[in-house]
Amino acid sequence: MMIKNYLFIFACLFPAITYSSDFHWDRDGTVCSGKEQIVLNIDAIGDGIEYNNALFLVGAIGKPHKSEIYYAMSVSHDLRHTQYWEFDARLQQVFVYLDSLYILNDDGKLFQWSDSKWLISELKLKPQSHVVFSKDDLVACYPSNITKADAHIGGCYSIEKNWHTLLDWSVAPQVCGEQLVSFDYPEKKQVFKKINLSTGDVISSKPIVPFLQFDDIPDDLCSSEF
Repeated sequence: MMIKNYLFIFACLFPAITYSSDFHWDRDGTVCSGKEQIVLNIDAIGDGIEYNNALFLVGAIGKPHKSEIYYAMSVSHDLRHTQYWEFDARLQQVFVYLDSLYILNDDGKLFQWSDSKWLISELKLKPQSHVVFSKDDLVACYPSNITKADAHIGGCYSIEKNWHTLLDWSVAPQVCGEQLVSFDYPEKKQVFKKINLSTGDVISSKPIVPFLQFDDIPDDLCSSEF
């Protein structure tokens, strides 16, 4: 499928959702660099990161979970060059691990950026994984599944240090310094847990009473006092 690039250069005034030192992007496909802006031919952007003086993004065209076509995109620093790559499964994230750029899809498959191409990586994560840490280790979390065909409790795990901790989370776990923090829901209870990022051991486990509703859980778990 051919993709056309639409460039509209004017002042960049919108509040960015995600930004780096130079790039700003919004989920509707708008990308800024300095005071210039382009609108990508994409319906929704899910994630993005600056790498080697370019912006790499993942997103989709079409209606969610119905007629979507999934793409990775790159945008040059001056916004004059864009490139699209089509994928056959929804793309979760784009991130840097050990100085290399990766894309993660819903199936847990990783694609590594090499010689201006996306190559299938030997690394493989669990389906529905979300990477929460990728500096000197790769730590990812996956949600619980309550369907009869594949019922399982969610959890988090480390690739380099080989630990795995079960967590029935609803809000994505977050890394706070040397700890992974998350709400867990064992036996219909709500517990705030802190986990050692190096070992996977639970450092503390604090029951939350009264039970916090989803909308009342703070976005920044690291700054929360539980």
